[in-house]
Amino acid sequence: MEHDEQQMLMLPYYHGMLLSEDAEEFLLLDGDFLVRKTEEISDDGRVFFVLSVNVAGRVSHVVFCRHEAMAGMYTIEGNPDGFLTIEQFINNYLGTGTSIISGQSIFLRRPIERAGWEISRDAIRLERSGFVVFTPRPGKKIRVTVKEMSQTNTKKRIREFMNEVRILRQLNHRNIIRFHGVALQHEPLMMVIEEATALTDYLKTQSRSVRAKLNMCLGAAGGLSHIHSRGIVHSDIAAKNCYYSRNMVKISNFEMAFNGTEKAMHNIKNNQRKWLPPEALIERRFTSASDTWSYGVLCWHIFANGKEPYHQMTAREITGSILSGGGLRFSNETPPIFVNFVKQNVWNVTHSERYSMESVYEWLKQNIN
Repeated sequence: MEHDEQQMLMLPYYHGMLLSEDAEEFLLLDGDFLVRKTEEISDDGRVFFVLSVNVAGRVSHVVFCRHEAMAGMYTIEGNPDGFLTIEQFINNYLGTGTSIISGQSIFLRRPIERAGWEISRDAIRLERSGFVVFTPRPGKKIRVTVKEMSQTNTKKRIREFMNEVRILRQLNHRNIIRFHGVALQHEPLMMVIEEATALTDYLKTQSRSVRAKLNMCLGAAGGLSHIHSRGIVHSDIAAKNCYYSRNMVKISNFEMAFNGTEKAMHNIKNNQRKWLPPEALIERRFTSASDTWSYGVLCWHIFANGKEPYHQMTAREITGSILSGGGLRFSNETPPIFVNFVKQNVWNVTHSERYSMESVYEWLKQNIN
């Protein structure tokens, strides 16, 4: 719906492109409400604004529309009145005890303001130096990395983007990329994370000692162990989904991550299969055990100085190699005790016999220092 976006941004209870499932986390009590912009877009390019409100413990999502009889006025289905702005609509019903829909009991009692992680676009700036700076509060500036989602992305892509936001909000560990916030007010959506270098770039440009590589593997294990301890499966552990900052590997890119123990995923990309265990390739089944296998490939990638696993092999050849147990061979510099551990306990073709990432992390702490 066409509406003065700048006017909407002035409303503390306007949350931009917040998804319905995220909105429901905010609305805990009867009468709690917020306004957001739906990812649904009309044929003529107009967006729609939605009133999300807790009604006796259940959240309803009501779309604002044009009033059929009052030109230029806004209303909702089931409401005979028209209002010049959405703010006027809200103010007319806020705290009055009058239902917003005739014959129903839908009351606006408490506006829910934006959370701290819902940041303003104005707080993100590109400096002349070329660095991106985030200002979380007046007088404080932080150099950051920004993940921007283009305006041409699909509804599916928006949901993946917001899934990553949802997951990152649950995590706090030095080996997981730090999440500062997300700008949802208008497109393109922007996620702000700590400043870091892509791990794939770092591995190809910097030489490291065996000790440094082992410490990178240790850090990645610690981060992944923390993820699993929060009941989350990453599902896409790979070097391309990690960063390097302050001498530490940082796990990132949680678009495919999920809360739970197991999930079926049928759309596996060719470049992803290089990192996957047999059960993911055959049954399309992802668990924390499949993350463990992928972690082993990440370790191989680190010791290979960023070389692509299964280089110049076809998808069929890669799958055949993994299923036959042929797999990857570590470089000669890799300590034999570490190689044997990965082969026996991380790349075990029987997923139930693989070490948990907590056990992998504990073994590394005891044996590589």
